[in-house]
Amino acid sequence: MFQKISLSLFFVFSLSFSQAQMSKNENKAAIKEVLLEAYANAMHNRGDLYTMQLGFSTDFVSYGLTAKNEVIQETFEDWLNWAISKKESGGYPSAPNQQVTLDFQSIDIVEEMAMVKLSFKVGGKTQRIDFMGLYHFQEGWKIVSRAYQMIPTKS
Repeated sequence: MFQKISLSLFFVFSLSFSQAQMSKNENKAAIKEVLLEAYANAMHNRGDLYTMQLGFSTDFVSYGLTAKNEVIQETFEDWLNWAISKKESGGYPSAPNQQVTLDFQSIDIVEEMAMVKLSFKVGGKTQRIDFMGLYHFQEGWKIVSRAYQMIPTKS
């Protein structure tokens, strides 16, 4: 009897763990999709302003550090205006040797928040490391922040 109860409890816990793990994997896949489509493809490669707006929170903020140790802050509106300007000047689609790709290094999810570390590559070469913050809203995952570190080019 004890073995049957133990086996049943083991099965229930295993099943619960599998469902939780599957949900986490599905969230990771959705997060990657948002970053690939809204950030890499829509913003940098294609100039798809609609997809960009779907994947970013309007409260998005980006932070960087200049060589003079000054913080650079950009809003979603800044990024949208940049993409509009690039589109109007014929900068889309990006040339094949200038295509942006993302190499996901880690994805940490806590409840409705995710932090993603990724390599931002242009033409296959890492240009910077991005730390992207996302929140899960009613309509899905959205990018709310970015902090980045430029990677020095090797001479």
